Amino acid sequence: MHWFRRIVLGAAFTTGYVLGARAGRRRYEQIATWWHGVMNAPVAKEATERGRGLLEQAQRGLRDRLHAVPEDPWPRSATAPV
Repeated sequence: MHWFRRIVLGAAFTTGYVLGARAGRRRYEQIATWWHGVMNAPVAKEATERGRGLLEQAQRGLRDRLHAVPEDPWPRSATAPV
């Protein structure tokens, strides 16, 4: 009887796995379709462009600040002092 339980358990696991994988794939397709719809909306495109513009401004400001920092008068050597 012990072997019969293993067969039933294996069959149940396999069935659950296959059905779950199919349901998971369908759900993935639903989410992907929704996401593409959202990202192709005019509002999303406008927000994306505005965000890119803000990031470019921040990048330019950071670059300007970093170039304004004076060089280190005490360069670090490649080897540690003995």
